[in-house]
Amino acid sequence: MFLLFALFAGQAGGSSFAERDTHACSMMACPFCSAVAATFTENIETNQIVVFAKLVKPAPEIEDDDIFLPKAELEIASIQKGQEFVEVGMRFKALLVGKYDVGQLFLVMGVDPPDTVWSTPLRANQNLVDYIGKLEKLPREGAERLAFFLPYLEHEDDVLTYDAYDEFARCKYEDLIELKDRIDRKTLMEWIANPDVPINRRRLYFTMLGVCGTAEDAQELERLIRSGDREQQAGLDALVASYLTLVGNPGMDVIDECLLLPEESDDLQLLSVKAALTFHAMDVKVLSKDRVIKSLRMFLERPAIADAVLPDLSRLEDWGAADRVARLFDDLDTNFQKVMVVQFLQACPTPEAKKHLSEIEERAPEVIKRAKFLSDFDFGDSEEESPSKPKLPSEPDSAVLGSLNQESEQVTALKTPVFSDIAGSGPSTQADPPADAEETQTFTVLTGEPSPVENVEIPVGRPVASTDDPSPPVTVRDESDAPAAGSFRLGVVVLTLPMIVSIGVFLLIWSVISGWFERLIF
Repeated sequence: MFLLFALFAGQAGGSSFAERDTHACSMMACPFCSAVAATFTENIETNQIVVFAKLVKPAPEIEDDDIFLPKAELEIASIQKGQEFVEVGMRFKALLVGKYDVGQLFLVMGVDPPDTVWSTPLRANQNLVDYIGKLEKLPREGAERLAFFLPYLEHEDDVLTYDAYDEFARCKYEDLIELKDRIDRKTLMEWIANPDVPINRRRLYFTMLGVCGTAEDAQELERLIRSGDREQQAGLDALVASYLTLVGNPGMDVIDECLLLPEESDDLQLLSVKAALTFHAMDVKVLSKDRVIKSLRMFLERPAIADAVLPDLSRLEDWGAADRVARLFDDLDTNFQKVMVVQFLQACPTPEAKKHLSEIEERAPEVIKRAKFLSDFDFGDSEEESPSKPKLPSEPDSAVLGSLNQESEQVTALKTPVFSDIAGSGPSTQADPPADAEETQTFTVLTGEPSPVENVEIPVGRPVASTDDPSPPVTVRDESDAPAAGSFRLGVVVLTLPMIVSIGVFLLIWSVISGWFERLIF
């Protein structure tokens, strides 16, 4: 339920603008692309057994009455990990997709030995055997690790190419900068010009070119930007970011002229440019702050996507745009966008912003309430404690502490006479223990609900206090006749809690499908 709510709140702009957008890109080599799958290194680390095995017996044909898919039989040829669990020559069965000849080599991984659960075998060759064998010797991160994967980008073996790409997609940007002298920029340009290269790898190559490229490469990138050809501009966000990294502030004039100013530029192109500018504002620091702000303000003239740049303007502290942002409020169509405007003005410290907020509150108080409602949920991003945030149990206030101390003193006052009476004829102080050590009994005094004391025989109704004790006698009741209230309450909770949760989930799903949830929040 909370995740669904967070999704809606995120679409509405979240709780604030402060450092909320795309911090992940500062940690990634390619902020414009994402890893396709887990790398071989990650899979090896998460599995207990990693072997290369040969197909011994293909899976039989599937019969109509088969409940489970038939499995193929394989024999271990070499072990990469898990020598303590398996041995060479050992046979096992695994679900194999496709038809292969006997003797075909596969990479297989397993968990939970000795009843090992085997992964679907991956067809292997000598290239993969050599590749897997070298992974464990690589550093955990850094430029030296990336250098190993460079020759495998656009390798003839697609499996190795995909894994190398995923390694680059996960690395730090500063590691890519350290790799600058080892990257062949001419090879990158050939890959970029190849129409068969997938767009995600093309984005990576643009990013790498921004690290090692020259003025000649920048001219080629400018040609692509000016071409207007969508195929040549595939991966436009990375293309623009790479071009600006090589050219700097002067390149912004080209971006404005070719992409931001023309009315025929569509929203997808503009948002690609916005992503590139965000990357530069957050990480690269090649462009000046004022020049980035100048181009970002152009988005305010396009109401359909103007809200997308408000977090960037807020992060760059462009409070001079407050008047223009306030005028944008009436041009927006959805409550999502209007909440973004309100949150920008709430973050702005100028008197003009406060004035605009007052005017909006008079005209559209419901938008102010929605923005405030979302701001109350900072989702852990803000270190400042909300004024309305309840105190945690680990931080009781002074009144609670005083009450606990008073209760502790009362319990301490009763402690000595109670113990002396239960122990038998021993002394009434703790300084002199009973003579018979076998009759000594230990008790724990708790301030919460009492727990039953085992192996203590106390007559029912007997007052547990000495005759000269000034405090009222405490009588121990026989609990055998009392109703099992705790068990009854536990049973009620076990029976009703799943029902309540199911009803709540049903109502939430119904509200989302019917649109009622959106109308409630926005």
